[in-house]
Amino acid sequence: MRIIFVILQLLLVHLAAYSQKVELIKDSNTEGYIYSEGGSVKHIRGKKFEGYIFSKECSSCGLPPNIEYRYTPSTANIVDAEKILLANADTITNLSIRLFSKKEAIEKRKLKKYKRQYWGTLSAKGDSIICIQFSEELIEGMIEEIKEGVISYVYDGGTSYFFVAIDLKNKKIIEIQINGVA
Repeated sequence: MRIIFVILQLLLVHLAAYSQKVELIKDSNTEGYIYSEGGSVKHIRGKKFEGYIFSKECSSCGLPPNIEYRYTPSTANIVDAEKILLANADTITNLSIRLFSKKEAIEKRKLKKYKRQYWGTLSAKGDSIICIQFSEELIEGMIEEIKEGVISYVYDGGTSYFFVAIDLKNKKIIEIQINGVA
């Protein structure tokens, strides 16, 4: 009986190694973050964020990527970017108030409701930049594009959709683009 139990355990461990299901990261820098892999796109969820990490081979808006200046961010890169984002969230809020109204502003406490698409680029100096496309909701066409490994954009929608670039080396937001309203 014990031999059967050991064989079953080994079989389950073997099958789990080939599984693409959600797993918990055991790395000390990213403890508690959940991710799952699906080809060139990785799903990640933390306490205050959820999104998709795109590999450097993923295309953007149907255009091929410039692989020379792209890299695939690690889970630790995303966690670091999210910490920098939260530390500098007032910058995003202030810009959204200037462009729209206080009522429509992007508030720090509401950032966690936005789904994210993450990808990595390199600056001219070779510094790692995490690009984040924020979406208040993933509309039908976006979901299909993400499944196909295509970074999806929306070009209007006001504060419901915006973009942020974060310099990991200098620990700061270097670009914010908030969509207009059609």
